[in-house]
Amino acid sequence: MVTCFKNATPQSNWAWYDVESPSVEELDKIALDFNLHPAAVQDCLQPDHLPKFEEMGEYNFMIMRLFSPDEPQSTSLRKLTHKVALFFNEEIVITIHRKPQAFLQKLADGFVQNGKCQGAEHLVTKILKQALLTFDLPTEEWQKELDYYEGSLIRRHRPPSIPKGLYQVKQQASSLKRLLLVTFSSFDAFADAYENDPYITDLRDTTKRVMMVYDDILESSTSLLNLYLSFSSVRTNEIMRVLTILSALFLPLTFIVGIFGMNYSWMPTVNDPNGFWYICGAMVLLTAGLVFYFRHKNWM
Repeated sequence: MVTCFKNATPQSNWAWYDVESPSVEELDKIALDFNLHPAAVQDCLQPDHLPKFEEMGEYNFMIMRLFSPDEPQSTSLRKLTHKVALFFNEEIVITIHRKPQAFLQKLADGFVQNGKCQGAEHLVTKILKQALLTFDLPTEEWQKELDYYEGSLIRRHRPPSIPKGLYQVKQQASSLKRLLLVTFSSFDAFADAYENDPYITDLRDTTKRVMMVYDDILESSTSLLNLYLSFSSVRTNEIMRVLTILSALFLPLTFIVGIFGMNYSWMPTVNDPNGFWYICGAMVLLTAGLVFYFRHKNWM
């Protein structure tokens, strides 16, 4: 489906063609009608293509990915993001995408058709910025999750979902951060083609801000994951310490029981009617002495 949007300003001499879910035949026709480079049109068909910017004769060609998840729990870029391809010059802007994007329609209604847009280049920077701002959406949810996990760790309430949840946040943020690095490189190439443009400067500043947010998310998730592992290690050490103390208390008692359990008629206290109580008393005293010694050493 091809939709044409035009600026409401009478003297405007440019147009925006938005192409949604095109078939191969439709793309070929668009390429023929607007004299688009076949290699660039081929890139539009690749769902996994990373962001880039290229100058191609009459047109500039750019690919931008935006956060629009099919599977919010996935760590795959293909399932977390979608691609928008742009062909543009001073007279025409062509956007090509497979999935409906609400922000494009919003730009058409509130930015282009009411005359606010100052030209094709202004529209392109606006599209790129709005696509970039979609990467802010998951950070709010991640921050809530990290706050919950942090509170759980501080309260020593550690549900089994913590390591899985932290790892998922870390993996998703890491994947999207790498994508943002590639996006920033494409913006650099775009900025070199349009030097000293304040809209492009604002676009680069927005990219840096979003990347800083992702850096904070990655740092927080890594720190909390390490904290969880440290607490788990401390808990394991505490359990092992208790088990070691219990073993140390019962080891001499087991030794005594083993000695007096041998079947020899000449064993001490065997024929003494109070022998059993003597041995029990000795075992109690020995246990009390060990407990006192462990407490003195701050082992328990």
